[in-house]
Amino acid sequence: MFLVIEAKHFVAGVEVGKRAAPIIQYMKDWSEGKIRQYCFWKGWEVKEVSEENKNASYLDTNSGIARKW
Repeated sequence: MFLVIEAKHFVAGVEVGKRAAPIIQYMKDWSEGKIRQYCFWKGWEVKEVSEENKNASYLDTNSGIARKW
């Protein structure tokens, strides 16, 4: 499952249990529920991305612009 997290200061992606953008690397091994709960607590929005659209991911946040993997 691939999730995109939108906060005031970043937009980043995490593929649950596999990999995550550098800014949220600490979430890489978290469960989906833990990620969603943490983001809710922080006031961040979480969106699920379909398999077809995950190639346009948010795993590189160096420039704040979405980049392909």
